[in-house]
Amino acid sequence: MLSINNIEVVYDRVILVLKGVSIDVREGAITTLLGANGAGKTTTLKAISGVLRSERGEVTKGAIELAGRRIDGMRAHEVTKLGLVQVFERGKLVWSPQGEPSLALVGAEYAARQHNPATVAARAAHACRTSPPPPEAMVGPIAGDARPACLDDAAYFPETQHTLRGAFATFWAQHGGLAQFGYPISEEFTLQGQVVQYFERARFELGPRGEVRLTRVGADLYGR
Repeated sequence: MLSINNIEVVYDRVILVLKGVSIDVREGAITTLLGANGAGKTTTLKAISGVLRSERGEVTKGAIELAGRRIDGMRAHEVTKLGLVQVFERGKLVWSPQGEPSLALVGAEYAARQHNPATVAARAAHACRTSPPPPEAMVGPIAGDARPACLDDAAYFPETQHTLRGAFATFWAQHGGLAQFGYPISEEFTLQGQVVQYFERARFELGPRGEVRLTRVGADLYGR
């Protein structure tokens, strides 16, 4: 059971943001935390998952226990090892031993559950070359590289044999790149009228005005 007993949370050792919160979550149960904006819902979740320290916050009174073990003094990666994780609409956070958050491999997990023909085809290895073909390939595929050329604006990742281009490439590069989203694990493709592409830690989708958004893979995977 997860037990939150009359906790208070203070930021920067001065700012009291949470006071007198108590919640019991029994094993196998679903508990909903409701409240207005600024009521402390997010702070409560951060206190449970151990993220407060990275934001100069701490539980100054009360206690948080998981299966009888006190966890409010633990770091986020220590809490994760106990099997407690924080899931968001568009991903799941995990913490390194150094306390650094990153997205779990929810993109790969979500993609593996999709069996529609468009997704299966897009996930198949896409072999293309980024340099001009050698002379021998012009004559025939004897010893040269006879793969078709990648599109001009495409970056090819041999690690997963997929490309990244256009708006998705720009968003990927500007929002953390490989460390944040991992390698592309599919080509860009259209699914039910929506342009999408899978990555190890996310799925990108193109909005109606050309904006790139993250698909709600966290909600779809864990909100059932």
